Amino acid sequence: ATVASVPPTSTATTATAPSLAKVRVGSEPDGVSVTEDGVELCSSTPCDFLYKGTDADPATQHSLTFARTGYRPQTRIVKVGDSPVSVKLIAER
Repeated sequence: ATVASVPPTSTATTATAPSLAKVRVGSEPDGVSVTEDGVELCSSTPCDFLYKGTDADPATQHSLTFARTGYRPQTRIVKVGDSPVSVKLIAER
């Protein structure tokens, strides 16, 4: 009876990529918005956001754009394993 309580796919599930991955983002200054492909992931840093499914794969690259009024926007290529991600924006003159 105890053998039946263990799902036969448990070993296959642990070998696959995680279905959720949290990324922590910080910036200097705080209050920076973070977008990917035009979709806002975070309205004001510091923040955390989740990737799901194939986006949570540690090998998947994400192009994140960090922007705040009065500062030059910056784009960084990150992977979920890079968390925490920290970006320093340069003030526009």
